[in-house]
Amino acid sequence: MMLQALSCVTEYSDTGLLQLVCSTPDMLTLYVRQGDIPLLDRFVGDHGEDLWVEVPMDDEEAFMDFYRSLKTALVLQDWAGEVGEAMICERYSINPGDIYGLTEGVGWLLHGATRISRAFAPVHGEAVAAMETRMKYGVKPELLPLVSLRGIGRVRARRLFNQGITSPRDVAEAGLEVLTPLLGRAVGAQVLADIGGRGRKRGPAGDAAPPPPDPQTRLPGGD
Repeated sequence: MMLQALSCVTEYSDTGLLQLVCSTPDMLTLYVRQGDIPLLDRFVGDHGEDLWVEVPMDDEEAFMDFYRSLKTALVLQDWAGEVGEAMICERYSINPGDIYGLTEGVGWLLHGATRISRAFAPVHGEAVAAMETRMKYGVKPELLPLVSLRGIGRVRARRLFNQGITSPRDVAEAGLEVLTPLLGRAVGAQVLADIGGRGRKRGPAGDAAPPPPDPQTRLPGGD
């Protein structure tokens, strides 16, 4: 299913990719409540061209499976679009544990999609790989260079980006005095050490202490 779809589509879309992986038998999907139907109907009407799995017309059970996978895909799309946890929970009548479970479950499917696309649909390879990383950290594409740094997750990356620090090079040029109010002195120093090559592992006895985790990089416990 995934190989065929990735090989056939000509226009990449985040929604299409996420809908596709959420339609596979290995992906757990969310229950569709009666109150979800208007939102899903409206989305199909407005964005039907972005979907990679067609709406089934003649099978009621298949139709509900379609909506379950679509609702799940929209939750994941919101997470990767930096929508706050509270807003996602309110919009889709779910709880933070649901978001955490979905992001964990979809990770290996996106990894598989990355490998398939690079081998059989290279035109989509980079976009699929980017979504795999975006889903891991819950970030928009512009934050990908920053979350590649150890200790920088979605909250710290957005904080840096909003101050015009958009790449590892910008981080290095900013220096510790600029980074301290944004990241804290310990994290800022560790990030600068890593960028400068002084944070490489030296074995169990010589490893530098890792920076404190970004408090809202992963669920549960943050936006």
